[in-house]
Amino acid sequence: FRLYKAPIIGSDSSQILGDSIFLFLADGQLEKMHAQGNAFMLEQVWGPLYHQVKSKTMEAYFGNGQIQTLWAIANAEMYYYIQDEEDQFMGLQSSKSGRIQAVFDSTAAIQDIKWFSDIEGEIIPIKDLDPLSYRLEGFDWQADIKPKSREDLMYDERLRPYVQGVIQAGITRDIRESPNGNGEMDAQKKVIQWILHYLFYSSL
Repeated sequence: FRLYKAPIIGSDSSQILGDSIFLFLADGQLEKMHAQGNAFMLEQVWGPLYHQVKSKTMEAYFGNGQIQTLWAIANAEMYYYIQDEEDQFMGLQSSKSGRIQAVFDSTAAIQDIKWFSDIEGEIIPIKDLDPLSYRLEGFDWQADIKPKSREDLMYDERLRPYVQGVIQAGITRDIRESPNGNGEMDAQKKVIQWILHYLFYSSL
């Protein structure tokens, strides 16, 4: 799938943005995501505290529908909150690198960070930190617009035409001209229907 016009891919506590995002599926499961242009990953840690990763492009890899690794490629920047063994916040790690890799645990939270080439950074103690002052350029947390359920989609007038009725997984194969001459528009609607079905109906 090719998503344009500043799309957002979100989960419970994180979101990925970019000028365009490409999704790759294998055997009906999300396998890879590629964010092209102004790529930005946000993970809400607690309240106003967010892990932030920014780069020109990003690639994320998934297993069983769960994000496993994310690569920030070219001019990568990161803000990462450091916690101790008791989950108390110790400080903020600010870093830049040619390439950054984030590894996620089974709850889709960042578990490990690795930096590659041209590494620079600092650690800011939590007592000296104003979280609202540490936002990478392009920070845009939009969890409030994320649909939480199928019912949310049904009440959105913009999406209602796409989610009504039973959606078949193979519907995108039908791109023939319709009798009313709107074959291209019908095909686009069917693609959107399939995406919504994959994201929501299969998991609810």
